[in-house]
Amino acid sequence: LTLKENAEENVIKVYYVHKKTSVTVKYFYDDVEDESLRERIDDLEVGSYFGGYKDKKKEHYSFAAVQIPEKLVEDEKANVIHVYYTRTKTIAKVQYFYDGKLDDSKTEIIADLKAGDVVETYPEKNKEGYHFVKSEHLPLTLSAIAAENVINIYYAKDEEDSKTTSVTVKYYYDGVEDKKASYRVDELEVGSQYKNYVDKKKEHYSLAEVKIPEKLVEDASQNVIEVYYTRTKTIAKIQYYYDGKLDESKTEIIADLKAGDVVETYPEKNKEGYHFVKSEHLPLTLSAIAAENVINIYYAKDEEDSKTTSVTVKYYYDGVEDKKVSYRVDELEVGSQYKNYEDKKKEHYSLAEVKIPEKLVEDASQNVIEVYYTRTKTIAKVQYFYDGKLDESKTENIADLKAGDIVETYPEKNKEGYIFEKVENIPLTLGEDASKNIIKVYYVKKKDTEPTPPKEDPQKPATPSKPTTEKPKPEDEVQTSDTSQRTLWIIMVLLSGGAVLAYGLKRRRKEHS
Repeated sequence: LTLKENAEENVIKVYYVHKKTSVTVKYFYDDVEDESLRERIDDLEVGSYFGGYKDKKKEHYSFAAVQIPEKLVEDEKANVIHVYYTRTKTIAKVQYFYDGKLDDSKTEIIADLKAGDVVETYPEKNKEGYHFVKSEHLPLTLSAIAAENVINIYYAKDEEDSKTTSVTVKYYYDGVEDKKASYRVDELEVGSQYKNYVDKKKEHYSLAEVKIPEKLVEDASQNVIEVYYTRTKTIAKIQYYYDGKLDESKTEIIADLKAGDVVETYPEKNKEGYHFVKSEHLPLTLSAIAAENVINIYYAKDEEDSKTTSVTVKYYYDGVEDKKVSYRVDELEVGSQYKNYEDKKKEHYSLAEVKIPEKLVEDASQNVIEVYYTRTKTIAKVQYFYDGKLDESKTENIADLKAGDIVETYPEKNKEGYIFEKVENIPLTLGEDASKNIIKVYYVKKKDTEPTPPKEDPQKPATPSKPTTEKPKPEDEVQTSDTSQRTLWIIMVLLSGGAVLAYGLKRRRKEHS
């Protein structure tokens, strides 16, 4: 290279290329390689990683594992990817039918099989007096879906051994037999099982147990199906009302009852100074649905004892009462409880606590509901951009703030060789959603012709070490601004205007003269 005066033209360029190699992919099925599926990929860089093998799953097989070299080497014999598949485990079910009826007790499950296996035999389960008729789905190539792997074996009774019998169905309600409901079924095969009894559930009863003979015998007196029903357990609820208002503390739950029982009485819970008015739903025949078993008892206050009072609702925001929003509710019954306060949540505040008197008293000054709200905690994020690019390592999170606070400063994070350009979102009134509380500070690289800028940003206070926040004041604490400076300014403007006007008039007189 013959050097030139322009240094930018004195460049020597040196180029390197990666060495190339190959990788071989081998496929194994139940640990046996299928060499016909082997493939090689060429023109790969030495030192690179290659994981782009093809999936060559066969029917009845599923993926098991793959072994991939961490880095390709020059010796292509060492670059081998091994892909392993195994056949899916499954089962086969053999079902046995006698005179067309499935005998579930004979069903056989054959385990330790794999999809693709072929089942050609089955366990023999003929009964005395029966003969083989046919088989279905033999031989059976097993599927990965076990529900599809079913073999059916059919037997029929030898004609000379065919005998019939009867079965009687009896019904019991809470342990007592209802003989009117029983019936008999004839012409049933000896040795078979009969399950098709009629469901004769009565109102308020539910099925408890059924006893069915495993096999019918010739002696019909022994072939009895017993069906047991019991009444459903339930409860009753008694609610008490005083002057039309439900007192939940008096509610009574009566347990250990059954649907169909009749409730005719209730616990007496009158209060001093009250008298009985009426009851609802008495007598009550209990339903199996507990929610329907409700008795209501009503009392009213004796007229001469009726007294009323008031309650005051006060609201506090970060511990400071806002007297402008408090209010009073009159004509409330002494001894009752009042909970229907209004929600007066302000922006940036959330409900913290409510204090409610347990019972209202005659002295209204003691009946106070206190509702407390606190401002939601949040954070502010300051992001720094250099030549338009965000430097996340500089990002500052300012914690211990509350929604509604005002952030007016931020930490200085200029870099050497940069100057301040602008700041966005200052001052920032914080919202509850922290993701929106973002201040953005922009710096740009200093040009060689520019004078050295001050270390501090020209648009912000010097060396801010901690953000300052201004909290909103309660409405009754907002102060009016000082007007003395504004009045002085107006006087100075009027005086200066008068002086200019006098000077102008004097000059015009001179010109006319």
